[in-house]
Amino acid sequence: MFRFFQISRSGYYDFVHRLGRQEKDVALAEIIAEQRERSFRTHGCRRMCLELKKRDIHRGPKTILRIMEKYELLAEIRRRRKWGNLGQQAINTKTC
Repeated sequence: MFRFFQISRSGYYDFVHRLGRQEKDVALAEIIAEQRERSFRTHGCRRMCLELKKRDIHRGPKTILRIMEKYELLAEIRRRRKWGNLGQQAINTKTC
């Protein structure tokens, strides 16, 4: 069969292995999205891995990271507040 279709044996079995992967990824992405909204978008892949283990869903952190990157579910990075022109305000204040 492999000679007829001119494909390698390893390539065929890699393809067969990937067939059901997308449905599993979509199901896991829905669970991750639900948990992400519950955590107010602050959980990254490590904390998400711990939350999924509490639900008895055991996946590796690289798998969770791959799915979170694929469906854009990564945590929002909190930025520091930039202080405006404090120097200009200090000049305008009176000091004793």
